[in-house]
Amino acid sequence: MLIAMRKGAAGWVAKILFGLLILSFAVWGIGDYLTPDSNPVVAKVGDVEIRRGQVDLAERQQTEQMRRLLGNQFNPSDLPEGALRDAAIEQLVGQAALDMEVRALDIGISDQGIGDAIRNDPSFQQNGKFDADRFRRSLSSVGLNEEAYTQNMRTELRRKQLRDSIGAKISPPYALVETMFSLERQKRSISYVELDISSIETPKPSDNDLKEYINENPSSFAEPARRDTRAIVISTSSVSKIVKISEAEIANYYEDSKERYRTPEIRSLSQALFQNEEDARNFAAKAPDNKQTFLKNAEIAGGSVIDLGELSREQVFPAELSKTAFAVPEGPVSSPISTNLGWHVLFIEKITPENIKPLESVADELKLEMQQEQALSKITDIANAAEDALAAGGDLQAASAASGLPIIKLQGIDRRGVDRDGSVSLEMPADPSYLAAIFERTVGDQSGLIELRDGVFMALIVDKIYESAPKPFDVVRAEASEKWTQKKQLELGQAQLKKLADATSISGFQQASKEAAINITEIQLSSREDFTALGKFQTGFIEQIFSSRENNSVLTNTKNTVIAAFVSDIERPGFNVAGDAEKEFIAGMSNLYANERAELLGKLARTVHPPEITQEPTDALSGSN
Repeated sequence: MLIAMRKGAAGWVAKILFGLLILSFAVWGIGDYLTPDSNPVVAKVGDVEIRRGQVDLAERQQTEQMRRLLGNQFNPSDLPEGALRDAAIEQLVGQAALDMEVRALDIGISDQGIGDAIRNDPSFQQNGKFDADRFRRSLSSVGLNEEAYTQNMRTELRRKQLRDSIGAKISPPYALVETMFSLERQKRSISYVELDISSIETPKPSDNDLKEYINENPSSFAEPARRDTRAIVISTSSVSKIVKISEAEIANYYEDSKERYRTPEIRSLSQALFQNEEDARNFAAKAPDNKQTFLKNAEIAGGSVIDLGELSREQVFPAELSKTAFAVPEGPVSSPISTNLGWHVLFIEKITPENIKPLESVADELKLEMQQEQALSKITDIANAAEDALAAGGDLQAASAASGLPIIKLQGIDRRGVDRDGSVSLEMPADPSYLAAIFERTVGDQSGLIELRDGVFMALIVDKIYESAPKPFDVVRAEASEKWTQKKQLELGQAQLKKLADATSISGFQQASKEAAINITEIQLSSREDFTALGKFQTGFIEQIFSSRENNSVLTNTKNTVIAAFVSDIERPGFNVAGDAEKEFIAGMSNLYANERAELLGKLARTVHPPEITQEPTDALSGSN
């Protein structure tokens, strides 16, 4: 069971899986090692079967890869329904087609080659040498035996041979490289005008104007599709809430961790350092009980004066001083203390006693910590119990009873997880991909246990569906009026700059700007990076500028402005094949060519070895993730 194996798949063991499973291209990679034979077949390519568990794993990998690339900008619910699942199947079909091509070409790998690959894998090494026990433990922790791992390693290495032969880096034609280099590194000068359209006066729209605008943009003025859903969430947070901790357990935990709450005794110390015992004793015998006088008299007596500041016992240097420094009461001066540095006389200005926070002040903190620790150790077992209940035909109530977790009710949530009041349930996972699982289901469609990121699991059922519907006209009138006005302002602004946008010479552009009474701003020869660094223009407009011909105008708009720019000068760099920048560019082009050949191979392999898709298991994927 995949959930049961998660406990052992952390730390360095995870590196094995990630190293083998993360894909750069859909056609290269390794299929699912852990798929049980009981999984239904989703597709076949020749005699290679693609099973349900492989698709589940590949879909999760697709999600994580997108999340790594796009960060917080990525929301699976924004994608078309089933897009990631379809991509996962396409990926696995491509891999299977390649495996068939590997067989057709009779590409082999020796046992010696497999052994060398395993022995050289850093994941299986200790102190730079292969560790057989570590190898066996890592496989055992994820439910693999050596035979299964070796067989899959053989498949991957055979693919690698094909990849390396097809993907050999060959320099592209010189003329093409020179042209591409010139296009990428070129600089351009522009003159541009910017018109603020937010102040442009427009006629007041009639109801008919607004209704027509609403009909043209129906999705902007419709109530979003919503769902009533029940769910159980298995996470560290949810499990910790059901973990019972007694006062006696908290007290014992406090005793074991009391040092965390101990603030050591702190003393504010000053020091007079003498090089001989007699001077130190003479000074100590007459030392005043005032810090400033102590420091002044010490200097007169020939001592080196140091204000040590506030120190704990462990911070006192040399260490021989600490015993005396923390034995003398506040105010008095210590007797001379001998160290390798000389003879020390200390003045103890202030003492802050040791403090230990009492149990009562940290009990709640400790309880929460203990609950979270126990939740981490129990979460896999609880997830397995819920999964077993669902697999046995039980409903959400059965999964709740098996896991001990409550059922959470979500009323009228949209694809963002927001209810009709504009609120988001704090009990739901941070990973928003669960929303896609909700909106791809029909009423009464009970899910299996869905694994989300960060070790969170979830099961759910949809109780009611509210389809998207137009909002009443009176409700959206104000919003429609605002957007209609913005549209009209944009149209009028673009019309006002039409002569500038149609200009074919800098003089014509300047004359048009003069007629429009708008000042021109000039940007002298600048690269794409320079334009981006200005922070003035959107990426799409910068590409318009660099795609335009010389002596040509381009037009764009933002929410409140219309911008017309005239490309007046283009400077293209020379190309020195021996230059560092050129060599780097050639290497990048070679990589691109190699990747394109690899992609082409994948397409050809699919043509020669077409897949057979078993539709029923594919459709069922969304019902029992």
